[in-house]
Amino acid sequence: MEFKSPFILVPIDFSEHAIHAAKLAFYLAENLHSSIVFLHVETYVNVATFPTLLSSADEKSRLVTKKIKERNEAIIDVENRFKSLIANQLIPNIHFNFELKNGIPEEEIISFAMLYKPLLIVMGTRSKANKEQELIGSVTAEVIERSLVPVFVLPQHTHLQTIQQIKHIGFATNFDKKELVAFEKLMYFVQKLQFKVSFIHVDDKEDIQNKNKLDELKSYFLTVYPHLQLQFSMLISEKSTLKELENYIRDQKIDILAIRNHKRGMFVRLFAPSLARKLVYQAKNPMIVFY
Repeated sequence: MEFKSPFILVPIDFSEHAIHAAKLAFYLAENLHSSIVFLHVETYVNVATFPTLLSSADEKSRLVTKKIKERNEAIIDVENRFKSLIANQLIPNIHFNFELKNGIPEEEIISFAMLYKPLLIVMGTRSKANKEQELIGSVTAEVIERSLVPVFVLPQHTHLQTIQQIKHIGFATNFDKKELVAFEKLMYFVQKLQFKVSFIHVDDKEDIQNKNKLDELKSYFLTVYPHLQLQFSMLISEKSTLKELENYIRDQKIDILAIRNHKRGMFVRLFAPSLARKLVYQAKNPMIVFY
């Protein structure tokens, strides 16, 4: 398997929303001087494992042939669309290719990323009304929770069309030292852009220790990144961390939320199984999750 490195990994199911997310990946790739690998995972039933599902070998052959034909046609169609967009200078001229896998989508995406180590995974999410929400939501949530590669999540109904539109970044913090590494990675991904950053901590009550930690965080970042426009906020929410954060993102007109995948702390409060799907379906803003 050969492709240009470094690269951005974009899982794709050939839906219109997946194509929308892929377009944004072209701008990310241009900014990072990387190529793009589109990964399509075929999920049709293995009829050899479940032979009673089909009445004959001919029927099995027809099903497999049909699936392969549909997949190949979809690849050609999407490839031609991207080439046309590039030719008309509607997206950057970035090298891309397709990789195909059979299996469970989230497992194949995570395995591919572990093996080939992309710079970033770009994934889309569909709207809450979509009939396939349970499948799509679980795939995205599973990749977010298990990936060792940063994941850029693009909700279906987002205003973001190019990365140049990123003017305000929210960085959710739980005062973990490893967040410093995550922030450095974030700065690498958004290099050359003009933006401001809001550091956000959400707590369930007033806490003097956390207030002091926020002050220390402020002192550190103002010293290390004097060229950045920064602001620091502590939000108090006795009921819903997610709701408080969503309100802040809306009120402050934040374009993208960055968060580190903590084993405990804020990430668990936001992305516990009962909340992960809700965030994936309802989030109106893109987010980038670091491990």
